[in-house]
Amino acid sequence: MEGTGQMRRLSLVSVVVACTVIAGCSHPEKPAKKVKHSKPTARTVSVTEQMPQVSFASGVDYDALQKENAKVKPAIADYKVQPGLTNVVNRKIYGALLEPQLKDLIAKNGFAVTPTNYIQMFQIYENNQYERPRLPAFITTDSMLHTYHIFYDYTLRKVESDKLYKAAVDLTHIMLGAAQDDLKAASTPELKDAARRNVAYFAVARKLLTGATPPPEGRDMANADLKLIDEHAGRAISSVMGCKVEFSQFIPRGHYTRSEKLKKYFRGMMWYGLTPFAIPQGNIGSMPTRQALMITRFLDSGTNGAKAAFGLWDKIYEPTVFYVGSADDYTVRQYAKLMHKVYGAKPDIGAFADKGKLATFIGEVRKLPGPGIENYASADGKTADPLYPVGRQFRFMGQRFIPDSRILQELTNPKVNGRNFPKGLDVFAAMGSERALDILNKSDDLPAVPGWTKQMTKMRREMRETALATWQSNLYYGWLWSLQPITAPLPVGYPSAMRTDAWLDKSLFTALGSWTELRHDTILYAKQSVAECGGAGEEIPITKNYVEPNLEFWTRLKWLNAYTETGLSSRHLIDAPLKAKFDQLSDWIDFCRKITVKELTNARVTDDEYTQMDTYGADLEQMMLEFAEGDIISDTDKDQALVADVHTSSDMCLEEGTGRVAAIYIVVPIQGKLYLTRGAVYTQYEFEWPKSDRLTDEKWQKLLNSHQEPGFADWTKTFLVPTKKKLAPEFDNFFGGC
Repeated sequence: MEGTGQMRRLSLVSVVVACTVIAGCSHPEKPAKKVKHSKPTARTVSVTEQMPQVSFASGVDYDALQKENAKVKPAIADYKVQPGLTNVVNRKIYGALLEPQLKDLIAKNGFAVTPTNYIQMFQIYENNQYERPRLPAFITTDSMLHTYHIFYDYTLRKVESDKLYKAAVDLTHIMLGAAQDDLKAASTPELKDAARRNVAYFAVARKLLTGATPPPEGRDMANADLKLIDEHAGRAISSVMGCKVEFSQFIPRGHYTRSEKLKKYFRGMMWYGLTPFAIPQGNIGSMPTRQALMITRFLDSGTNGAKAAFGLWDKIYEPTVFYVGSADDYTVRQYAKLMHKVYGAKPDIGAFADKGKLATFIGEVRKLPGPGIENYASADGKTADPLYPVGRQFRFMGQRFIPDSRILQELTNPKVNGRNFPKGLDVFAAMGSERALDILNKSDDLPAVPGWTKQMTKMRREMRETALATWQSNLYYGWLWSLQPITAPLPVGYPSAMRTDAWLDKSLFTALGSWTELRHDTILYAKQSVAECGGAGEEIPITKNYVEPNLEFWTRLKWLNAYTETGLSSRHLIDAPLKAKFDQLSDWIDFCRKITVKELTNARVTDDEYTQMDTYGADLEQMMLEFAEGDIISDTDKDQALVADVHTSSDMCLEEGTGRVAAIYIVVPIQGKLYLTRGAVYTQYEFEWPKSDRLTDEKWQKLLNSHQEPGFADWTKTFLVPTKKKLAPEFDNFFGGC
């Protein structure tokens, strides 16, 4: 239900994944009742058709899994690590890897984390196998979340490159022609101006997508905006839109730097997603509304060209709803419904010259629920900028409502006076993490900032009251939902090392790392908040490996992976080899869930199961080989470090980045003895950066390679030993196989 983010965050029903479309509802829906799921079927799309209220089958019954989980009674006895790790039976095999500071922190917490120079997580697991004797593996939630990110990001960029780019180009050609026809038919100065601006609007998109020169009608306006786009001009007045637009957002980043086609797609779709046709406010008049009505009128007209155009629009919109969610601002669906109400079923273009009806239409728009993410900008640092539209507006292919951007928006200016930049911890504090809230409350600038406590309480209530149907309504929500159990305290019966404040801090580091990957993968669509293989031929003893036992996490990830695979398969967006990779990932998730139950209940893990864990690193690498070819992959993808800007204020933006892989050393109980195991975890950074130079992955990796990255947050000192010791020979033949 695009355009109604404020209500949707409380009670959104699950998203439809059929190739059907809706008329935008102007009222909140009740959460969907449980229904019998069916696969989507293709049929003719209609601008004003109501979306059926059904959820899409994930292939996994989460309720049934929850009932299984309830039967598991964690029973691991408490244990304490002695100084010098003297009661850890395999401590000596680590040799020089256990530097004194690292060893001391392991003894204190039961675990410790230290950065490495590795660029992929599987390298640590493969190195465990190369060491003699082998080092026991600790299979982390981090490593599996990173693998899911690779699947998500690769499939999205493949869909964009193979299908959505051409659809965007074809749609733009049709819309530009329709705008030119409107200009010829317009009979009044106001209508001619609106039509000419629409010609310029779609001419800008065509230039960004294809490089084609704008037509004579509106060329000057189009070229003026194209210049601002190329200059990354920041917040400036758009000649086409007649209001201010944040032109620094047009810097291709995320995975969109990987090919020229993806760069073009990013810039063209950013134009469609970012530029507002606002209703009257401040110094913005009614012209943008006339423009939006003309666009809506054509798409709703029922002509062959209009049907083709709306089919292309939906071809782009619907799959991206599945990935990221519905538009936060109004689209043609809401406007078509209101247009019918005010102007009738088939209005002539001349009807939009009637100022009385236009005022009535604008009044109807004002009755709709506002967006969930209301960007704010100030011209003088004190009052709202009258040329920067906020609140209700039409966008041709609007950016999506995402709950974390709403959280960040609600916890900064103007809602929290004087707080220009949020923190990633805000997201997880709002989602229920008491540890994140405690860290924030003890920070230097909070909670002294006026309004902070009130707004955080509001956000925690909103997230707590969000229905399960909403968390399971698209992949973006589902990914965030999968991170919740990572940041939650674990009960008695879980390993002692995982029941400490230091572990909660490490878990927040994990959640922030995965969240950074999520924001990176969806940087085009997500609406941003604004405020101001080992050796062979030798017999090696069985290695006592261990899975990070977080039963609820493995359960939610099982649901999310199945939901992803089923949704993409039903849309014919993945081929048989890629589907097989999803099945392989599913097998590993099931395996980790099974071993978790065994560990928590002190059941015996078999030698075959230990041996399977030995292959984890090689299997991770092998799964990644599926994504190592083609024109949507570049050398940048060899390094898992990435970056995404998530918030803008004045001349700066807030960057979230992941860096080199860190190693976690954790003591776990196996068959009555304590073993030291090693696995791979994220490193994560948060820092402000000039918005005119929003970072790409390439620039960020150069900063890391030259050791110019910022430091880690102070709260990570409870578990992080700041060394950068190389653990093993370099993996120069990355993506080369064994």
